[in-house]
Amino acid sequence: MQAEIIGEDDRGLGVKVVDNNSIEHTISVGFNGDVQGHGSDGYPDSPDDRTLEENEHVAQAQRFAKYYVYRQRGYDTLPPLPNPDRIGAVVAFIETISEAAFETYFGDLYQQMVSHVGRAEPVVDVPEGAESNPTYYRQDVYLDASHEDLHTVVSESNHDPVALQTAVESATDSTGLYDLLTALRGEPSDSDPTDEHQLADASLEAVSGVHVMWSPASNQTETIETDMPAVDRKPDARIELPPYEPDSLSDFQDHLVAHLNCQIRDCYLTMGVAPPESVRILGPGWFDRSTWFQHYDVYEPYHREDVDITDWQEQYTPEEMLAK
Repeated sequence: MQAEIIGEDDRGLGVKVVDNNSIEHTISVGFNGDVQGHGSDGYPDSPDDRTLEENEHVAQAQRFAKYYVYRQRGYDTLPPLPNPDRIGAVVAFIETISEAAFETYFGDLYQQMVSHVGRAEPVVDVPEGAESNPTYYRQDVYLDASHEDLHTVVSESNHDPVALQTAVESATDSTGLYDLLTALRGEPSDSDPTDEHQLADASLEAVSGVHVMWSPASNQTETIETDMPAVDRKPDARIELPPYEPDSLSDFQDHLVAHLNCQIRDCYLTMGVAPPESVRILGPGWFDRSTWFQHYDVYEPYHREDVDITDWQEQYTPEEMLAK
């Protein structure tokens, strides 16, 4: 994928994208991320006249155009959930808080997981017949951090945990969590850096209850939503995990970090480019992306942990995105 901004006016920006088939696209992206126009001579105009793979190449070009504008100009053109930097901020939060704080916010999801093996009562009942179909559990996470804060703090680390930890440790205060979350907020914190729960509360706006998702039929998804926080915006990350048996709460904390890193991986792969090396891992990420990886020839089965991946799309990735 290659991109170039070719114009800007009071409605948005024009972006030229050359996709992984060497087909050129001209895409108009509004400042809010809406695609206002898309032209290309390489594919049929109607989605109905394109193959599955051709439609995916068109969609990749639009996703990459939005990402390119976001990274080059700083406009909030990426929706929160497919924004790898916002997911990365949640990863940084989860892997940094203590096990006790983790249980406060994600203990219900952990209990739901272990209920499948009789180690606890379920937090939410799975509808009758749903367990015979693919079932996932979902939980939304809302950080108390602005778009600008996340763009400058997380994106510059390129999702490299070493670089992110170095940024944390370079701050003046001794508590890594305090440093990181203060940076994410972009303002001085009045919290006591020794009060770990107070810090977490100051930097985590809300989490939802545990939702149940299942697929009663192909291309069909049902969702039962439980407690929804009073937050009038999209979450920064959405956990979407199939049931599994965690060895412990600590194991589950590590598993959530890996799962969200897989979602970051999916953000890049479905833009047609290679993810950062730190998230080139295997396992379930986005619920719908796992389906795409199964059915689109342009992808390998990155959602499976029992395969050998031969293509991370490096050959299609701009050189500056491959920087370590």
